[in-house]
Parts: sequence; structure tokens; C-alpha cells
Amino acid sequence: MALGFMTRSRALSATPPTPVSSRRRRRRPTCSSECSSQSPSELLRLVDRKKPDDDGQIKAIIQQLTEQQKGNTLDSRAFTSLPWQVVWSEGTMAWRPIVAKAVQAVAGESRAGQAIDVASGDVLNWAELFGARVTITAKGTCKYKRDRMPCAFDVSIVEGMLTFGDNAKFDLPISGPGEFEVLYADDKVRIFRSSGGIAVQVPSDFEM
Repeated sequence: MALGFMTRSRALSATPPTPVSSRRRRRRPTCSSECSSQSPSELLRLVDRKKPDDDGQIKAIIQQLTEQQKGNTLDSRAFTSLPWQVVWSEGTMAWRPIVAKAVQAVAGESRAGQAIDVASGDVLNWAELFGARVTITAKGTCKYKRDRMPCAFDVSIVEGMLTFGDNAKFDLPISGPGEFEVLYADDKVRIFRSSGGIAVQVPSDFEM
């Protein structure tokens, strides 16, 4: 978020103007680099509280983090073969937490996420329902569309699978193109933007 300064005219008086050095000393300080470095942990703290009233502050931190990494190369620590899961989302993605809460009320925990390996180009979308008794996966590939932050990727999904327990597996007719942007990434949090909105993800213990 850009910071602006407003000025206003003053009537002439016999009182000498305040020296420039004094005005500078009284100027409100801006956020330091230390403040910026704390933003990812503050983001995760707010997300973990799961309070709707925090959404405005969460979005402000996401904007700050996006600007912080703008023009950088992608942090590859966040894009290996290991899975990550969604912990907060907005836009049309927001239906997922609502559905998850409804499912949890009936039959236990539900969660979803991705494993995106930029080195190999492999992509796995996954979702666990009913306390991991049902798993849905969709596999595909991705490639860079823009290699500077916010990085952009084209995705092609080629196959899907529905699994009940450990044995029963059924092919799903899931395929087609897609795309997403990476707004921020480090080894603890990554933030995506797609046509569905914005999602915050963290490393997951999902078994692939």
C-alpha cells in the first residue's frame, strides 16, 4: 500500500516557521524492515484464529507481502514435491471452508491443497473428506508464464482419482487447463491468486 503525504496552506504570521529538522523529527515513522519480516508470522497467527473479523487485516498483510517480493525470483523451497494445504481463502474459493465446516459437523475433518514441483513441472491437487476416508486427487503439469514475482503459471490437469479407504479407487473425468499466480512464497507460507480468488497455504502432512 502506497503511503502519501497531504499538505495544507498556512496563514502568514509573525511567528517564524518550524525548522525543517524539527518537522522531520516529528514525522510519523514508517514500517521498518523488521516489521515487514514479521508479516508472514502475523498472517499465520490471524489465520489460525479463524475469526471472520480478521479478514480485513489478513488481506492487508497479503498486499504488503505481495509488494515485498514483487520482482523477485520464486522461492523454490515452497514448490517441491511435498504437499501444502489451504488454511484461508477468499473469493469464490471461500465456499471450501464453508463446505469443510458442514462436512466436519457430520463426519470429521476435511482439508484440501496442492503439491507443485516447479523443477519437474508436476502438479497434484488433493482433497480429504470425512476424516481422510475419502480422497480426491487430480494430477497434471505446470509451466512458467511469468518467472518474476508475482509469478504466473499455466496448468494442465490430465487425470483424476476418487479413493475410498485404502483400496477402492475410481477414475474421475477431471481434465483441462488452468492458471494461477504466486503472490508470496517462503518455506512456511505461500499465497496464490486464481480466478477463484486468493488462498493462503502452509506445509501439510497429507500422505501422497
